[in-house]
Amino acid sequence: MNEGWFNDFSSLISMAKSHFREPIEDQYEWTFPFKYKNYQWTHSRPEADAVKEVLKSEKPDLLCGLHHVGFYNTYYYFSRDLPAAYPRLRELAQTLNLPFSEQAPDVPFGKALAPGFYQMYGLKDYFDYYSKNEPEKLSRLKRGACSDEWYEDTIGGFSFNCEVPLFQSSFKKNNEASERNLKGLLENKKRKNLVNLQYYEELLSKLEPFFAFSNPLLLNSVLKSVANAKLLLEDSASKKKPEDRKATNFELFENDIMTDISDLLLLGQIWRVTKHIFSITKETLTISLMKAVDQKMSALTESINRRGRFVPIPIQKLVKMQLGSTLVIADVLLNNV
Repeated sequence: MNEGWFNDFSSLISMAKSHFREPIEDQYEWTFPFKYKNYQWTHSRPEADAVKEVLKSEKPDLLCGLHHVGFYNTYYYFSRDLPAAYPRLRELAQTLNLPFSEQAPDVPFGKALAPGFYQMYGLKDYFDYYSKNEPEKLSRLKRGACSDEWYEDTIGGFSFNCEVPLFQSSFKKNNEASERNLKGLLENKKRKNLVNLQYYEELLSKLEPFFAFSNPLLLNSVLKSVANAKLLLEDSASKKKPEDRKATNFELFENDIMTDISDLLLLGQIWRVTKHIFSITKETLTISLMKAVDQKMSALTESINRRGRFVPIPIQKLVKMQLGSTLVIADVLLNNV
């Protein structure tokens, strides 16, 4: 479903028009069996079951998940602290000109092992954090364990993810203060998300009479993604008011540029749904909607590039980083454990 990237990885808009990523509860990586307290997940994807059986059979000492972080700087997740590997991995990243991130953008409860290296987390950590800090979110956790969590609980051994970017930006993503106020930044993000959500819903309402002609996999992904966007907007309304201070460069990147990139990627999936419907129905309405989305994506991409100055990273460089990391870590485990 992402094969369009293989032929054209030249720009954000070309990537967005080939982008496909299912909601978390439908992704292979997040549907491994899981049981904790009064919660249980048994709806594994066939891919997850296949990988699970291979891991049970082979019992590997080292597991590397081939993740990417899209638009942030490079960082790692480790199942445990491995200080002997850090200097060599920093050197590898420097050789490939892949700067390290000063923090992991994924979760609010991330624990740093060293700059650019973070403790692997799992669904148990979500439960523990939400139980204490945001109990209203517990009912919305609908997924299983990730492969690392299941592997560590069932097989043991060492697991890691080397999170590499697909696009590099000269925008500073550090913890220095920016010129923007954090409170105003987050209020603007909320307004932007509300406008975007209304636009998605209006588009899908116009397309609904033609849903029978859509690609069901693409359509299901879009409908769930829009529903999840609505839940996130509701969650943001119940959060505590932000501090009245200057936002860091990282906060500015995450709550301004990345908000627009998320919008662009979802618009790309809606564009693909519309294109597929038009290819079958040839309806005038669907081609006009597709053109309208195309124009919106072009304007948004221009704005993102003006602020973020993104350049695609050669896939070969990312492969070198992940393969090189695997070899370094394997060598450290072999000689230091």
